[in-house]
Amino acid sequence: MQNEQPIYSSPHSRSVFQRINMAISVVVIVLGAFSIQQNPFLIFLGLAIGGMYWFTTPNLYQIYADKLVIHYGKPRIVEIPFDMIRDASPVKMPFAGVYIRRVGKSGVFSRPKNNEEFLDYLWDAIQKNGGPAPDVLPPDDSPPASS
Repeated sequence: MQNEQPIYSSPHSRSVFQRINMAISVVVIVLGAFSIQQNPFLIFLGLAIGGMYWFTTPNLYQIYADKLVIHYGKPRIVEIPFDMIRDASPVKMPFAGVYIRRVGKSGVFSRPKNNEEFLDYLWDAIQKNGGPAPDVLPPDDSPPASS
């Protein structure tokens, strides 16, 4: 059986806050290792902060013909079939990204390196797969045509 190749792949765009968070985790682990006799909880605190960061921050986004795959820290991988996506739109805030609304579940905020290119490939793949979930259309600049 041959592995399917992604149509598009993009790494996660890391913010300064995320980099600082990981650095704090490493510093707390090192401090805990040096003061294991006086403060043994520091090493566990550092491991907890690092583990939370590892399992909750995406590393890679891949768009396949029938699904969006988000890779977090191993072994966590989230697959979102296109028929479960209601909408995907850009988010304009201090930290730009793409918000993906899912049917029956909470949304997913993603931060690929190039938001516009990611959205173009995502909407193209969704349309080729039969369109978004019912009652929701992809965002466009023109008003809908009346029948």
